[in-house]
Amino acid sequence: MHFSTSSVVLSLCTLMLYSLTGFAKEKNQPVPLCDDALSCEKKQSCAQTPITKLDYQQRGSFCEGVYLRNLAASEFEVVGLAYYPLRYQVENKENLDIFWQQPQPSSAKTLLKIRATALDNKRYRMDTHLPLAKQMFSLPVKVLQALHQKKVQHISDIGITTWFLRSSPRGLKEKVYLPVHAHQGKTQQAENLTLKIRFNSELTDLYYRITQENERRWKVVQSYQPLQLGYYPAKNAFSIPLQGLNEAGLYRIDIRVKQESRRPAAHRVLVLIP
Repeated sequence: MHFSTSSVVLSLCTLMLYSLTGFAKEKNQPVPLCDDALSCEKKQSCAQTPITKLDYQQRGSFCEGVYLRNLAASEFEVVGLAYYPLRYQVENKENLDIFWQQPQPSSAKTLLKIRATALDNKRYRMDTHLPLAKQMFSLPVKVLQALHQKKVQHISDIGITTWFLRSSPRGLKEKVYLPVHAHQGKTQQAENLTLKIRFNSELTDLYYRITQENERRWKVVQSYQPLQLGYYPAKNAFSIPLQGLNEAGLYRIDIRVKQESRRPAAHRVLVLIP
């Protein structure tokens, strides 16, 4: 079969134009506010459909409410990175203000994902995203108060995480977490930077260390040491104190865990101190 040179060139140009157009459309797609991975009540795995006013759903510029955890929940998740205590009281009607510092240099278009999660085995969550340069998000506490009053979800403690995506040296997308301050009204700034993590299975032991990026290498800030809690139940949040993160830079928290009848597992969390 014979193809003319002009027809081949036209076909290639058409293919390139289609690819570029498709890429532009995909790139300009709005980032969803809600997490579609959350389960709904009538199916085991689906995008959640709001059923009551307190269910997880979009509420203006954020998504918030009670959800049913997907049965295929992640084995490991970061549920808090903040300066504690958070100064949150469910009886207080003032908004919960969340603050972060913008890293320099950084793009004004970079989106920062913001998430609030119940730490006491409840199914409350809030999701939103803002440009990194905004440096603040104010969360109304109406839903939290309604849950408290109905005694359906008495949420005594919440964790807050903020992160953005960056390309790793291998070209993979990875999360970089930013620490936050959070409080209601005027209050003194907290100083104890704490990482809160949660596992879907019970652990027998947990070790962690802190390293800092230094000229494309990782310098040990704190060697491996046990968390020494003695008991690590499934789906409970554990606190890791992040001492020694005094300098601005990128840090890596290496976590090693042991579980009965399983091989030891390793996880890592990237933390950027602006």
